[in-house]
Amino acid sequence: MIVPSSATRVLLDLGDANAALLFMALRHQYKPNASFPLAKSRAKFLGLTETTLRRARDHLEVGGLIERIHQGGGGPNDPHLFRWTPLAGRRGG
Repeated sequence: MIVPSSATRVLLDLGDANAALLFMALRHQYKPNASFPLAKSRAKFLGLTETTLRRARDHLEVGGLIERIHQGGGGPNDPHLFRWTPLAGRRGG
């Protein structure tokens, strides 16, 4: 997996190893133009608490690596949806 230097710089500046872990896991699973869910169930898969997952997700969002395209939480099976930003290596606009 190749991580763009711009994303690497943001991850280093964030100083959050859990955000870096989440970024790598998402990049491994989802292509640059993909949109993807980020549900609480991913926390257990990564060995994180739900609070730590939310904090890591928020850091990726504030750092400009992912952007929320759907506000979930409307009920069961309604996770937040995200997509990569150009900073994270998303192709196109």
